Amino acid sequence: MKRKIRVIATALFFVAAAVASVSAQVTGGAVTGSVVDQNGAIVRGASVVLKDKSRGQEFTAQTTDAGSFQFPNVQTGAYTLTISASGFAATNRELVVSLNQTTTVDVALAVGGGTTVVDVVAGSEAVVQTDTSQIGTTFKGRAAQDLPISGNANNLALLAPNVVPPANGTAGSGGASGGIRSRGNSFNIDGVDNNDASVTGPATGPIQDAVEEFTLLQNNFNAEFGAGAGGQFNTITKSGTNVYHGNVFTYIDSQHLNARSTNEDGGDKNYFKQVRYGGTLGGPIPYPHFGEGGPRWHSGRNKLFFFAAFEKYFQESAGGLSDAITSPTAAGLTQIAAIPGVSPFMINLFRNSVAVAPLQTTTRTVLGVAGIPFGRFFLAIPSFQDQKSYQFNVDVLPNEKNQFRFRYARTRYNAEQKGNGGLNFNNLNLYNTDIFSANWIHTFSSSVVNDIRVSYFRTIQDFPLKDPTLTDFPNLTINDISLSIGPNGNLPQGGYDNNYQLYDSITWVTGPHTMKFGGDIRRYLGGSDFLPRSRGDYAYTTFDRAIQDLSPDVVYIRGVGQGTFVSNNWRYFFFAQDDWKLRPNLTLNLGIRYEYQGLYRDAALQATAAPANLPGVLEFGVPEVDKNNWAPRLGIAWAPHWDNTVGRLLFGEQGASSIRANYSRAFFPNFSNFALISLPPTLQAERNLLGTPLVNNFLANGGITPIFVPNLDPVVLRDRAGSYIQPQIVPYADSIAFSYQRDLGRSMGLEIRYLKTWGKSLPVQVQLNSRTVVDAAMVVPTYLTLPSLSAIQALPTIQQIATANPALSASTLQAARQLGPQGFNGALTGLPTPIGESRYDGLAFSLTRRFANNFGFTAAYTWSKTRDNSTNELNTSALNPRRAADAGENFGAGLDISNEWGPSPIDIPHRFVASWGYDVPFFNNSSNAFLKAVLGGWAVNGIFQVQSGQPITIQAARDVNRNGDAAGDRALFNASGDPNIGSEVMGVTINASGAIQLVAVGSSPDPAVRAYVAVNPNAGYLRTGYFASELAGNSAGTVGRNTFRTKGFNSTGLVLIKNTRFGDEGRFNFQIGAEINDLFNQRPVTIRPFTTNQGQAFVTPGNLNFLNYNLVPFGGRTVTMRAKFIF
Repeated sequence: MKRKIRVIATALFFVAAAVASVSAQVTGGAVTGSVVDQNGAIVRGASVVLKDKSRGQEFTAQTTDAGSFQFPNVQTGAYTLTISASGFAATNRELVVSLNQTTTVDVALAVGGGTTVVDVVAGSEAVVQTDTSQIGTTFKGRAAQDLPISGNANNLALLAPNVVPPANGTAGSGGASGGIRSRGNSFNIDGVDNNDASVTGPATGPIQDAVEEFTLLQNNFNAEFGAGAGGQFNTITKSGTNVYHGNVFTYIDSQHLNARSTNEDGGDKNYFKQVRYGGTLGGPIPYPHFGEGGPRWHSGRNKLFFFAAFEKYFQESAGGLSDAITSPTAAGLTQIAAIPGVSPFMINLFRNSVAVAPLQTTTRTVLGVAGIPFGRFFLAIPSFQDQKSYQFNVDVLPNEKNQFRFRYARTRYNAEQKGNGGLNFNNLNLYNTDIFSANWIHTFSSSVVNDIRVSYFRTIQDFPLKDPTLTDFPNLTINDISLSIGPNGNLPQGGYDNNYQLYDSITWVTGPHTMKFGGDIRRYLGGSDFLPRSRGDYAYTTFDRAIQDLSPDVVYIRGVGQGTFVSNNWRYFFFAQDDWKLRPNLTLNLGIRYEYQGLYRDAALQATAAPANLPGVLEFGVPEVDKNNWAPRLGIAWAPHWDNTVGRLLFGEQGASSIRANYSRAFFPNFSNFALISLPPTLQAERNLLGTPLVNNFLANGGITPIFVPNLDPVVLRDRAGSYIQPQIVPYADSIAFSYQRDLGRSMGLEIRYLKTWGKSLPVQVQLNSRTVVDAAMVVPTYLTLPSLSAIQALPTIQQIATANPALSASTLQAARQLGPQGFNGALTGLPTPIGESRYDGLAFSLTRRFANNFGFTAAYTWSKTRDNSTNELNTSALNPRRAADAGENFGAGLDISNEWGPSPIDIPHRFVASWGYDVPFFNNSSNAFLKAVLGGWAVNGIFQVQSGQPITIQAARDVNRNGDAAGDRALFNASGDPNIGSEVMGVTINASGAIQLVAVGSSPDPAVRAYVAVNPNAGYLRTGYFASELAGNSAGTVGRNTFRTKGFNSTGLVLIKNTRFGDEGRFNFQIGAEINDLFNQRPVTIRPFTTNQGQAFVTPGNLNFLNYNLVPFGGRTVTMRAKFIF
């Protein structure tokens, strides 16, 4: 449905010259405030000086006619604010600027002159936001360094209210903020877009010891932020200061420190070692002095700074084992080579690339020769990961009018992955990233500041084979010895992305208005290469046939054509924001944003399939681009103050509390995966030669010739069409929030927040050309216990049901596809189909204590309810199916997934999380050197979290309704059974002698079945049979979507640190410590990451692993030791 919002675009395009990128937001924070006299009268023209305590730079401004001032973009850190005016005593304030946060300093000047009033505001950063309704949480460097977050600053987001961890099996990264799918998150490093262009999520991560601050903006944010409807994950790295500082660090983890995994026996634990080491250094950069007089070299203090970091990471482990391999021994291979008719090519293949059996376990007859020694064994697969990361930052502060910030980061990652049949078929996983940005912030006057940034982000991923000579080798399967040979079946593939960004914004302070206009242009140049079965996929019935190098007789396929997908596109974003101070304690936040996310270049290739068009029904054209993406933002921030007992109790002194409300619309980021897996049949096909004449020297001559000749015959195109790219409708979310914040003393703050979101036009995977569900045929009863013979005799067979319903084929027992009569025989998977919806309601209570007097903590409890009709767009998990049980008829009555409405996988009704940092004060200043050295300097930091379990869908794992799709079909619920037990059903038939006979339910319906009966009548869930109706005599019926909630969990992580400081004022520090995750080594109580097959087993009644929480090995407690020298 089109979204129509009447807006006036003039103000937006006022800044057409100020173009940039949605995510390239401010890399610092803002300072604002107002100045009045002791009677509350506005002081106009007061001088305001903001000085960076670590870099020495000063910024100046004057109060406006409304008595307000603002510094819109300054680096994070500690500052001194000095305010002076004629006839008043000057006032100094100490404050801290945080990332993407506005620090408000309201000052009442005292009458006088020549004196200075020093007012130190307890510590630092404010916990109450009085000028903005934007929702966000900021974490300083200590949290990134000393909390148990496994080196990933994005994990700090899970400490915020209204955020839950990623649900098992859902796609995306960072968790779900405000009930929005994780794919709706946006990631930035130093203001540069860090989103994976193909699947969303962060493309890279910064060095942990280089992180300065991390901020999570949640759902409701100012107009300058966008390209994400959930959380904005913003990280900035450190910069140099006037003092040289840095560290040398190492982190070490091994099997000796970790608890035993649940799949390890009582012997030695499996080998494991993970190491990170590196260092950081920052400070001023000396530079030559030009001109007469003065020193030859300037120290660089207050002017020029650098920060550099390096980290090497590697992980080694015992690795996994290959699938079972059966192959000849070396002696057996020699014997086989002497048999007439054996292919020399195949013998060389086995000698050079296939692992030979180390021991004989059996003998086989090969081409009539008996007694050939073979062996069955498992091959140990090497497992390693290696990464080098670099960070280099330069800041230039030539004067108070200009700031220049340059950032460069680089990563090089390498790992080994297994192939099939031998180590030579293993491949490497190479992933490289480079990020560069240049930022110029220019102050035209005390009321006008411009911020321009250019950036470049490049990623390259490749999967080369360790043996390059085998790059084009096919995948072989020899059935009678269950041997697979060749590289990973998904290779070759790879891809690259080049993201160019230009961002510009201008901030203009005039009277009570602080207006910000800006925009962003992004140019994506990217591509990927993947053609299924491009090397050939060949399967043989016998080893004899394969060793003679004859053509295959089971699978005889090769993918041919184009596998390259070029994802070049443009994206434009513009915004206008006005923070209007209606009163000194009341601010109105008004904003509007426009987003355009262009079409990926090769998505237009869908038009090449136009000969297959059905005019007015299905037309293969260039997908339309959504240009109607306006995002209004409206908020209010009020700092109430009543000078009475009740008012002071609820709201404290002026600025000690705030009441905030806002509404916003935000759009999801686009990603290329949907389009790149939907190339039309005009560009690629599979050559299937099964049944063609026998070929000798098949592999020696290269297998199937990779020749592709496009066939534009409409009949052929319709038959081969498997997917369809829908017109683009960008998914979005509407959000409203209300919050109350209150200072509880100088160091602690309370927030009560209500957040509501609606996700709309969310992408859903639908088989557009599904087979029609014949509801009248869904009448086969299911019994808990076997009924009488007469009761069964009275029931029709499935064959009779099909005969009574002409829409069902008597032979296949299913209806035709909707466009089957027109020649479309494929499912026509629609990607993405924008019919998904979600709704979230969350009430959160959070308490924050700034670190003061050796202690700081955060605590957040969220009660929430999340409902949706879809979550997974792709086959990422069987726990929450990617398609509905019945989505309706796209070419008939229309799509309808309203029956799918229910709990979302990210519906976590209760979640509590707390973090803390405590510097143990005892013995730090002891006069006893020994006690001070041993017992002083300890710190304890930790995270505790507890939450409800995740909803999942109990499924039938068979095509119950015969619509050609088993992905979403559900199980039956037995209200009188044990909900932790599942059962298969048996088909009930009547045999030739007239007696009841039970038959197993196979992969297709048995025409003779009249009913189904539970194998275990005490089971709470029964696997549904074909054409099954509700459970007979039981009112519960078919299981709803996500109606089973798995067990919740709690976990505790701890970081213990021992600091040994020495030198002047403790300038040097030798630190040792340990990061302990799962401190209490709690054994599995909830689900953990499953493969698709494991997830299917977990949710299928009758499967041996139904609701088996031990299905995946559990690693338990891990301990990572650390050592640092800090200066």
